[in-house]
Amino acid sequence: MTLTSRRALLGAAAVVGLSPLTGCGFRLRGHFDLPFETMYLDMNRNTPFASRLERHLKAGAGVRLVSSISEAQAILKILSQSNERRAVAYNANGDAREYELKTTLQFRLTSPEGDEFLPNTVISVTREVSYNEDEDYLSRDQSEALVLNEMQQDIVSQMIRRIEKAKLPQPAIPAADTTAKLQP
Repeated sequence: MTLTSRRALLGAAAVVGLSPLTGCGFRLRGHFDLPFETMYLDMNRNTPFASRLERHLKAGAGVRLVSSISEAQAILKILSQSNERRAVAYNANGDAREYELKTTLQFRLTSPEGDEFLPNTVISVTREVSYNEDEDYLSRDQSEALVLNEMQQDIVSQMIRRIEKAKLPQPAIPAADTTAKLQP
């Protein structure tokens, strides 16, 4: 078998192997569809988290982030965000050897009229960080910062998956008048 025919055979096998994925909802990571075109972010936008969220929203869905609530079809409000650090293991000298890091974010997604796309939603991510006794404190801080950065990325991904599944609020349909008018 020649090299060209081997490549062609491998390419055909790849196409056949990936074709069942087309009907199951498989798509490349990073692209998603939102049920609205404009969004207002009700949060402190001068943070690394807000910057990451904005980049993902603009790049993945092409949603236009607007500067006023009146221009928006949806309002994403961060209700609370917290980071916790707890020692879970100690070495023989009593120094912390392992920490548990936890980041929690609470948000909701509404229309400008107050209708809920998503009710109050809490996302929590936990990671454990172990330290070698020979590490200095500066490298510990750097490794912890890397883990926190990864945790924020995970939270943004989870937020976007939930926002993508948000349903447009249905307008209230007035009930039909079922009483018949009787004529005298």
